Amino acid sequence: KISVNIKNDGDTDGEEVVQLYVSYPHSEIIRPARQLKGFQRIAVAKGENKTISFLLKADELTYWDDKKDTYAIDPGEIMLMFGSSSDDIRLTKTVELK
Repeated sequence: KISVNIKNDGDTDGEEVVQLYVSYPHSEIIRPARQLKGFQRIAVAKGENKTISFLLKADELTYWDDKKDTYAIDPGEIMLMFGSSSDDIRLTKTVELK
């Protein structure tokens, strides 16, 4: 479970689409720069803080390993990125997979 806090700093109520992307900076194979793993559209009143949670399962981080003929996960760092689009990343967090 991954959670992120958002705040509406504007003068009016609004809506936001919060998107979760994953990147694998040290992957043993070539992978996309960003992979969308989840999104939520929420209403946020002016001045309001909200916590958004995503459930990211291990099988969502796998790739097909041709050499072993099975799915695999690269241990090491992955980057979690949150934003309103792939071009508007507002928060990045690096976590370690073991």
